Amino acid sequence: MRRVSPYHHLAAVLIACLVVFVIRPQQRIDLHQILPQGAAAYLIDYTPYYPGQKELYRHEIFAPYNRQKKKIVIMGSSVADSIGCDSSWTSANPHRKPERNVHIACSVTGHLNALLEQQGLKDWQAFNLACDSSRLASTLLTYARIAELRPDIVIFIDSFPYAETQNAGVSYLDPNLYAYMDGVFSKTPAVAAIWQPYSRFLSRRGNVTNYKVPETDAHTDPQQATGIVDHINLNDILVAALGHMRNVLLMDTQPLPVLLEPQRRIWIERGDRDLEETNPLPDYLQGFDVIRTQQATHHGQFLLVFAPMFDQRHNAPYLASLRGGRYDGYLRARNINMLDLVSLSLKPVYETYDGFHQTAYGNAKVAAAIFNHLEQQHLLPGVTDVSN
Repeated sequence: MRRVSPYHHLAAVLIACLVVFVIRPQQRIDLHQILPQGAAAYLIDYTPYYPGQKELYRHEIFAPYNRQKKKIVIMGSSVADSIGCDSSWTSANPHRKPERNVHIACSVTGHLNALLEQQGLKDWQAFNLACDSSRLASTLLTYARIAELRPDIVIFIDSFPYAETQNAGVSYLDPNLYAYMDGVFSKTPAVAAIWQPYSRFLSRRGNVTNYKVPETDAHTDPQQATGIVDHINLNDILVAALGHMRNVLLMDTQPLPVLLEPQRRIWIERGDRDLEETNPLPDYLQGFDVIRTQQATHHGQFLLVFAPMFDQRHNAPYLASLRGGRYDGYLRARNINMLDLVSLSLKPVYETYDGFHQTAYGNAKVAAAIFNHLEQQHLLPGVTDVSN
């Protein structure tokens, strides 16, 4: 075989550079017309973690391979998000790599999915759409954006009454996003009858401003924030393939071992709460009725979970307000399905590292309690009690 000279190699490299960086056929050739309809949806880099409002379309609940799944959606703030395996989620540990031990498998959502698989419910899946520091208004925005998926069960987990603080977070929303929610929740008369007076109540309590925080930094028209494009080229396919391989590798990895810190004493330093004194307006809770009523339009279910709070587990005024008091009566009058886990038995340090955020072991207990409640309410087909 004739030996190829270095000049031929140089010429080949130059031609390759010319093709890739100048002619760029991999970007110019549009494959959209020859690919099956809807193929663009398979090119999005989906994630099981909450990606923020701006890229909400990247959440795995929108993935084509999950269209036929029966969906359980977890919503709320950090106690619901709960992707931290130990206290490093709150306070980074510089002595470990990575410094924050987080993984979807450690979360309430991850443990729920493990229980669903264990019970043979392979057509069911739980999705984590909770977000650290999220209040009720931003949660309603997220729910408005997934309402068309008709989730079977929506579960809101709250270290009560965090969701209603700061005027339920309504001032964090761009007015365009507030208008988007109004458009979604005003379509059905039954939902509009609750949403419209509720939105007026929020407006009276605090202004709807242009102030934004990253958590609610969304596209001004959420209907356009889909990630779907009309032009598909070879680069798009290559990037999607690499993203898929990366996600598979990340999901195959295990979280770091749970690190227990006996010296942590934060969980005993907070005082008792009195809901009747500090939160005299249960009208904020109408937001939960908005979700319940919207769910009812497609025979879906809604569950409000009062998250474990170690320092309040013996607080009589706090518990009385949730168990027969004004808040309990307000929610029951609106047929809100509730699960009280405030006094759930959790071991300090081992299962809860600060009294309201759990380790992976504590999240497993929360998930089991929620799963058993769904079973007792006959919301899951053919399952058995999974209590330890």
